[in-house]
Amino acid sequence: YDPHPFTNWYIYESLNESSKYLKMLIPQLKRLAPDSNEFRINAISVYQQDGFDDCGLYALAYAISICKGFNPAKLKYKQSSLRN
Repeated sequence: YDPHPFTNWYIYESLNESSKYLKMLIPQLKRLAPDSNEFRINAISVYQQDGFDDCGLYALAYAISICKGFNPAKLKYKQSSLRN
């Protein structure tokens, strides 16, 4: 049993700019776990996208991969096929 299940977070970010977002994430995480004083945020190295237009597609690809039991850090996504 984990009394604070929302203290361990993983970021899969296809632009490799997660450090820009960490300060913005903390208030959001505190809303999910108001009793926690500490959060562990793990930025996972994933395949990087080309350009800036397909962030949402990569987010969906990572989410689907995780739901199917695959580790996005070990996958290479073909960006031109993501829209299909």
